[in-house]
Amino acid sequence: MKFYFIKFNIRNSILNINIKYYFLIAFILQLLPSLILTSLNIENTNESVQIIEQINNNIIIFLFVVIIGPMFETVIFQLFLINMIKAFSEKSKYSIFLSVIIPSIAFGFSHFYNLYYIIFGFFIGLIYSTTYYVSQFLRKENGFLIVLLLHSLNNLLAFITN
Repeated sequence: MKFYFIKFNIRNSILNINIKYYFLIAFILQLLPSLILTSLNIENTNESVQIIEQINNNIIIFLFVVIIGPMFETVIFQLFLINMIKAFSEKSKYSIFLSVIIPSIAFGFSHFYNLYYIIFGFFIGLIYSTTYYVSQFLRKENGFLIVLLLHSLNNLLAFITN
């Protein structure tokens, strides 16, 4: 008796997901590290966050946290870094891996509040980098806009709950 195994192809499955569901899945995945940090009662001790908290203008805080910060980070860690790594490693069989992992590590270390936030930043960066790569290069959609929206929504939730 022969057994036939169905090969589960993750790439084709991702490409066949409707963009609305794809965005929803990425949005939910980015919330998981935040929920873990919140449940562990880990506080943010970053100086830049403390400076922003001293500003008494919610509109300015909103602009920095929800619009300017995510836009700046998406340009640096996804748009610039992933495209640069992809261009330099295009012929390597590790191109996708490097294009996702290196920006994730950089994103994690840019959130150097404490060890937990570096790890948190790495996992969030992994979600953003993967989402950018898949959206931009595999699905041929606007990866920058999708990641920017994800990041802004995540920061908006943090802004509202703080």
